[in-house]
Amino acid sequence: MEMWHPGDGIDKGVVDDCVRTFLKKFLDLNVEGIEYKDMVSPEEALKQYVEEMERWDQCKEISFSDELIQSLEDKWKTPKEKVLEILNRSTK
Repeated sequence: MEMWHPGDGIDKGVVDDCVRTFLKKFLDLNVEGIEYKDMVSPEEALKQYVEEMERWDQCKEISFSDELIQSLEDKWKTPKEKVLEILNRSTK
């Protein structure tokens, strides 16, 4: 998982909590340890974050494959409409 974490008050503990929450909520995984690879400085993280947000701002439309939607319906035991709502909300 790749994360950006620019901002005051966001330390390693906050990032660890976010990763654990994401893994549990979306992948149904419980993890004890978080391993960090290729860490960058806060300044570099902020620069990369700004660049990525600029790319996303240029995106006109995002679509999801039928296979992805079906897979998430099965995994989450959730109707297609709810899966699409979650996916669309996650890209805003």
